[in-house]
Amino acid sequence: MLWEEPGKYKTLEIIKKLSYLQIDAIFSTARSQDIVLHNRSTTYKEEDVWKLLKTNKIFEGFAHARCLISIDELPFYYAKMLRKREQIPSWYKLVADELDWQGEILETTKIKKEIGVKDISIPDNFPQFTGWSNAPKRMLDYLSTRGFIFSSKREKFQSFYKLPNHQYKNFKKIISNLPSREEEFLFHIKSTLRAAGPSPLHRLLHYKYIHSSIDMGGKKISPRTLVSNYIREGILSEINVETSNGKDDKYLCLPDQSDMITNIQQKDLEEYNCFLLSPFDNALWSREALLAQYNFDYKMEVYVPQEKRIYGFFTLPVLYGPDFVGRVDVKLDRKSKVFHWIKWSWEPKYKQIKSKTNFWKKLSESIERFVLFHGVTKTNLGNISKTKQNKIRKLMTIQLIDE
Repeated sequence: MLWEEPGKYKTLEIIKKLSYLQIDAIFSTARSQDIVLHNRSTTYKEEDVWKLLKTNKIFEGFAHARCLISIDELPFYYAKMLRKREQIPSWYKLVADELDWQGEILETTKIKKEIGVKDISIPDNFPQFTGWSNAPKRMLDYLSTRGFIFSSKREKFQSFYKLPNHQYKNFKKIISNLPSREEEFLFHIKSTLRAAGPSPLHRLLHYKYIHSSIDMGGKKISPRTLVSNYIREGILSEINVETSNGKDDKYLCLPDQSDMITNIQQKDLEEYNCFLLSPFDNALWSREALLAQYNFDYKMEVYVPQEKRIYGFFTLPVLYGPDFVGRVDVKLDRKSKVFHWIKWSWEPKYKQIKSKTNFWKKLSESIERFVLFHGVTKTNLGNISKTKQNKIRKLMTIQLIDE
């Protein structure tokens, strides 16, 4: 979608096309889900996505992480939630042996209609274990990932929950026709390909936590066997993709994606746009794929000690056309209302850009749009040379300031 016409789709359409939109609490800039939607829409406003959650156009579920997903796909995820109930973490077993805390929380949810973490108190006889003080949040996560409760809204990123039949008036209808295991498997393969593009099968299986055979009416069939059948039947396709080391690799894709990579690479240089991506953007879903296909070794350094960071605390990959040409460490100073581009680091692909003039023009447009999206009009460009900054200044309406 990054290469389609900006503004072509509304927020809900974008989420449907992406299959799922990962959410994250990091707040150095706008949150991840907002940046992802900003890059694909000219009209998206920060926090707009939560209006869709409140009106049941989307739901919050677990794809590979916490994600926002079209309500149309709830049956496929609810089937997975039901199976997940068989997976009991050790901390929950400890709690369940001592008291019926789950029953108490569900009863509280029924009475109050909607609850948040502050509505849950830890019982006096609660068993202590590592992280026990965070047990209310863990319990809500446990219940929501298993479909006992559903997220009804978020306020300042704090989740609130309702019982399924309170959140969705037609919940019984939604779950009346749950998919078979094979239908569910095929759905998750296709939705991941739609979300993140062509990929080797082993990455798909790892990404979706599919590590065992699929039970089809008592008969176990391996994922690879099923995928081979889908390729033979034309449901899925397989293409050769040249990786960064010059070798061809087999990539799985949807039939209408088979020419996607070629078409992107053949776009006219002047048509290239420049994107400053969230670390959790769908385009970055597989770090292994980024390295193999683009020779882009991207890691988040948020949890790396400061003295060991190479690129910075919160770095955004810089995508220009089909190539990752750099990354930049950023921070929004909400108090002074200044957006800081702290440190730019360029990849070898940057040197291969044929028209630097076009690149800096497109990057300037992205920088300005990104800054304005955050509701500020002042920015500095960090370690970009003064000569380039002076050129960029002429392309912008926002105010460039010195460090």
